[in-house]
Amino acid sequence: MTQLAILGTLVDELLESIIDAPTNLSKGVKEAVPGRDSHNYRGTTKSHPRKEQILRTLRNREWARTNPFDVYSRLDGLDEKFRVYGQDFLANALYDQRRKIEEISPQWAPEILHFILELSERSPTTLTHGDIALARELPSEPTPPLRWEDLRLEDPLLRDEIVWQNVSFSDESTDGEDEFRDSVNSTEGPDKVQNYSRGDNSYIRLEDFEVKTNDQKGFQEVIDSQFWRSLNTHLMRPEVSEKKVITELQAAREVLFLYSGYPTSLFQVTKYEDKATINISDIYSLNHISQDTFFSLLRSFTKQASAVLNLRVWVACSQKAPLIQVFQLFIQDKLLELDTYLSQIQQRLIDPVEDVVVSLVGIKQETIPLLRPLISLAEIITKFNNEPYGHSFRCLEMLYDKTCISQINGDNALYIFHGNLFFKCLQIYIRPIRSWIEEGELQNGDSDFFVSETASDISLPLLWESRFKIRKMPDGTLYAPRFLKPAAGRIFNTGKSIVVLKHLHKFDILQSTTGHDEPKLDFDTVCNQPIFHLAPFSELFDMAFDAWVRSKHRHAASILKKTLFSSCGLHTSLDALSHIYFLANGSIGTEFTSFIFENLETSKASWIDKFALVEHAQSTFGSISTVSSERLGISLLPLTQGSEDTRKDRLSIKALSILTIHYPLSWPIQIVVRPTTIISYQRIFTFLLQVRRSSYFLSRQPIRVDSLDHISRSDERLPYFSFRMRLLWFTQTLYHYLTCLVLEPCSQKMQADLKMAEDVDMMIEVHSTYIKKCIDQALLCSKLDLIHANVLKVLELGIKLEEMREMKIAVNRTNISRNVSEVDYMSLDPGHAIDDTYCHDYGTVRQPRNLESCGSDEKIRPASSIHDTASSPDESSLVDEPYALQLRHLEKEFHHLVNFVSRGLKGAARAVGSEDARLWDILGEMLECGLTG
Repeated sequence: MTQLAILGTLVDELLESIIDAPTNLSKGVKEAVPGRDSHNYRGTTKSHPRKEQILRTLRNREWARTNPFDVYSRLDGLDEKFRVYGQDFLANALYDQRRKIEEISPQWAPEILHFILELSERSPTTLTHGDIALARELPSEPTPPLRWEDLRLEDPLLRDEIVWQNVSFSDESTDGEDEFRDSVNSTEGPDKVQNYSRGDNSYIRLEDFEVKTNDQKGFQEVIDSQFWRSLNTHLMRPEVSEKKVITELQAAREVLFLYSGYPTSLFQVTKYEDKATINISDIYSLNHISQDTFFSLLRSFTKQASAVLNLRVWVACSQKAPLIQVFQLFIQDKLLELDTYLSQIQQRLIDPVEDVVVSLVGIKQETIPLLRPLISLAEIITKFNNEPYGHSFRCLEMLYDKTCISQINGDNALYIFHGNLFFKCLQIYIRPIRSWIEEGELQNGDSDFFVSETASDISLPLLWESRFKIRKMPDGTLYAPRFLKPAAGRIFNTGKSIVVLKHLHKFDILQSTTGHDEPKLDFDTVCNQPIFHLAPFSELFDMAFDAWVRSKHRHAASILKKTLFSSCGLHTSLDALSHIYFLANGSIGTEFTSFIFENLETSKASWIDKFALVEHAQSTFGSISTVSSERLGISLLPLTQGSEDTRKDRLSIKALSILTIHYPLSWPIQIVVRPTTIISYQRIFTFLLQVRRSSYFLSRQPIRVDSLDHISRSDERLPYFSFRMRLLWFTQTLYHYLTCLVLEPCSQKMQADLKMAEDVDMMIEVHSTYIKKCIDQALLCSKLDLIHANVLKVLELGIKLEEMREMKIAVNRTNISRNVSEVDYMSLDPGHAIDDTYCHDYGTVRQPRNLESCGSDEKIRPASSIHDTASSPDESSLVDEPYALQLRHLEKEFHHLVNFVSRGLKGAARAVGSEDARLWDILGEMLECGLTG
């Protein structure tokens, strides 16, 4: 049956249903028009004025084919639904019918199945076994006959009678014309075509119009053109050994679907967790290009599409970190832009308004500007997921690196893209930083900020040092992006400054004077393309971010610094420490030390009476305006047990190390002057006290000839005064070096550096550097321990020299008293001779022999009144030596120690080579010149 006949039949039925609207066509015709046969009734529709218009419309209309994939997907879902509802008989029946359709493979099978699906309504709950059996037993209605009258009405050419005349195919002679007869019987006219005429009262089905053909070749070409038939359609995977040729338009559709994340036949997508892999189906090909070229082009599409699909999978996952959420939202917006652009491409190909050339290469080039940024973001996501410590700020760090690399490569499009995204994410990351440097507060539960609070109930002096800390990575690096490392310290100090100002009740001043001229942090402002297009992004960002941090830091630090100097008295406290520990005021220092030295010599109890020492210190230093005398305190370490040892310790300069001065500072001052630095102050104070002690012992009496010294030989007095002057020169040179070359210049520089310091951390660093420099230059560092020990030995020599002189005087007095007694005794006994020992051996510092025979009941022990000091290992052997020889031994030891100190200082200066070592060399030169001069 021709297509026109099929359309005519369908239009007649449509018009009949519209005119009378019968529920049953055949029954309705008889009941509506009694006495009129169906043929006459049909004539009313054939002459209807709308029929020709409807036919022309249907002939000129092309309808889109039904999507077979959607139909088979719905059928698979219906099969599964039947089995879920327990209607296995329905699922089996559906499966059998589909197998039959697949075996027949009609051209319009998808349309038929779609039509059936549209008619179905709640099949699992309404159909029964009886319905299926009844549907199988229903007899097929007879096909309506086709009549020539209907054809003549449909086609005007068939109305001419000449069309129905027989045609002679013989030559044009008329001899056989009479003999020609029609071989067709008169009864075989147009009315005898019964096999193709339609019935009057039967329902027309779509299967009745199926075209039967034996042209297997043409049928196979139609099947091959529908490339989806060879794919998995229903419950089976047919094996295909040959390539299926598709058009470039079909391939373009598959590529666009792949970019959009939809299922395709040309590509097979496998999703696993946060990754998506794409494989190319190797059963398709294009006619106009080689297979290798086609697959090479498809591989380039899969490389781009896999990055896009990975992003689609990642954005579907929920994220908790705010920074990652913003990053994810930005990617979603970019994917939406891509989907919109792909939809525009599809619309241009499906409904073109002008001539369009379908080209896979053209689609690839057209989508590259949108895909390149997404591919770059996919690389960031892949690296982020593979990080062992995947902190959220790692995405920000990777964006920073991508921005720098894009600029170096000259890729301006990617540079702008990455730069804008970087600053959008940065605004989220700096929220806790802003809260810290503006309010001094840490957000609870913030795991991305590099500042954390160790304890909230810590003591106030440790507020700056111990309450907050900077978080570190397991490898020791800063818990923050690399590009924030230069500004991390300033950020940390700004927040701590605000916390300290809150405790000092000065935060209101900060808020009232805070300006609103905060620099902007966005790509257009920081990386102004017309102006800074040649400047590196890293430098531009460092300058902009540093300016932003300084705008917050400078104001808070200046207010805290001003508060420490003016309200808390930092300058006054430092001056008080200098006067107390460094004895900056010479007269007051001499008054304070003389009291201690006198009590040491006279063995008064006030030496170990800390209350007497505190009272003396407060009265002495109280005259200085910067010293708060009520804060001053002194403590003593316990002395060695035993009378002789105690006496020995008191005479040694080492006894002064048990004296400790305390001067408590207020907690804001202790932030700058840490308690650990007070130990260094105490060490310098002890060293100065020891030098003063040796100098005091040598110069406590004026240079005069003792009344009992007239019997001493001149060769004993001259070495004594020479050696004494050398010791005084050494102590004065050393004290001058400590005070004038070390402490005073360092203190002045420290005061100037404190005024120039930007924040409290710099002030702490200035003071720590100052006290360390004083320790190093004062010969108290660990490198000069041996030199310092020898310096103390030289100082001990001064005390030892005076002890020897006191012993010499005591021996002389004892000998004189003994001689006088013996002279008186011998005057009574002229026969007794005086021992030469007592007459001539006055130069030996030793105890007289046979002292018991003098008639005195008490043993005279001059050495017990002034005990030896621990100076050298062979000191006991010197007691029995002559006085002059003892002087020569001490002088020899002095030269040896001073030479060692001088050469050691010069060698250490050459080895270290720093500014501190320069003073060591100066002191070494001074000692060497004085020793040889």
